[in-house]
Amino acid sequence: MKYKALWLLVISLAFPAAIFSNDVQNKVEDLVINLTQKYYETHSNILIKKKLGVIPFVNNSENAKKHSVAELITALVTVELQNSTIFSLIERESLEEIIKEHELNQSGLVNDESLPDIGKIESIEVLITGSVAETSDDFIITARIINIETSKIVASSKVELEKNKIITASKEYMRSEFQSKFGVSLDGKATMLFAKDNNIILLQNILFGYRIFDHVKIAFGYSNLMGNELNGITAKDQTVTDTSGTPADHGVTAYYHLEGDGFNFTISGLFSPYYWLNIGTGASVSIYDARLVMNMTDFPVYTIGSGGVIGIENNRITVTGDSHDAQFLYTFFSSVDFLVSKRLSFSITAGYYIFPKFIPSYFYTAGNIRDYEIQGQNGTPDIDKNGTFSEYQNFNFSKNSNGERIKMAFSGFYFELGMSLHF
Repeated sequence: MKYKALWLLVISLAFPAAIFSNDVQNKVEDLVINLTQKYYETHSNILIKKKLGVIPFVNNSENAKKHSVAELITALVTVELQNSTIFSLIERESLEEIIKEHELNQSGLVNDESLPDIGKIESIEVLITGSVAETSDDFIITARIINIETSKIVASSKVELEKNKIITASKEYMRSEFQSKFGVSLDGKATMLFAKDNNIILLQNILFGYRIFDHVKIAFGYSNLMGNELNGITAKDQTVTDTSGTPADHGVTAYYHLEGDGFNFTISGLFSPYYWLNIGTGASVSIYDARLVMNMTDFPVYTIGSGGVIGIENNRITVTGDSHDAQFLYTFFSSVDFLVSKRLSFSITAGYYIFPKFIPSYFYTAGNIRDYEIQGQNGTPDIDKNGTFSEYQNFNFSKNSNGERIKMAFSGFYFELGMSLHF
């Protein structure tokens, strides 16, 4: 982020208590002032601001590394140098390639090999870097100014900070930095709903997410029921007669698929023990225009043969059951998100879902679109007639093998994998 340091300055000035402890901020300010004064004592003839780069400070203890103390100190030192009267600060982004090439994020050591490369960047003349050490009660911050041309340390200073204060400040900083860099996301999710009769219903969601607060994220976008074949629903075994009026034995096999498109809204409460890890819980609602698609094989249909002879031939047909009402899917879940790079994270989610009820209210076929409904009593659709087609032997597609209306109502556990791109 080009203006990351400026953003940190604005935030720290506007909300110092919320982002950094005042005591920590004041101690780092004293560190930078002292370091600058020592440099000025030996370079009092400065007429033009020296171009300065900040190399990441290094954690020299496991506890400091665990709490990302060096990252906080690097950010605070950068903020303090924004208004320096003797240094012109070069943005961190200009140094990124050299920092990665020489692994300065890990070592923090500036040597004869890395200094010439650093000096080529916007004619940098001096560097500030440092380290974080630890005692039983405090973290000790040491900062150094290095002259690029001579490779010598020309000024150094140190300060001690209470552990509990700097750990608290570091946690707040890392969360705020994560929010500023990764609060907006494009989320892709693949979901498996486990239902009765060994059914697995597949969903895919493409959502726009925004972390509106440190502990709250909302997401909304497109959701798709992927046309899964369902078990436990069979066609009604109805008698079909041939052209002579004699009952004919036609074995009809039906394959049912649930599909649809809709909108999803999700809200999550998040807890972040580390800036790269989110543990959450939440709920979502999806609204679908769902359809029940029935693929029927070996279905008897009338055919006209040579000489105009009418016969019956087994064919494959498709019938779709639709509804005027929107269908809702509710989920309640827990999730774990892992940030694996600056722009990419993966999530694992498990929870419980409820798909209350879907009953087709009218049917149509691929070859005979029924854009009307046969009305029954009180103006309500007559499903028995709406599900019956004369060209298909008056077979009633609205009934199952028990002669009951076809309907679906699912609930159970679900599992989800997700990937997010952050902006």
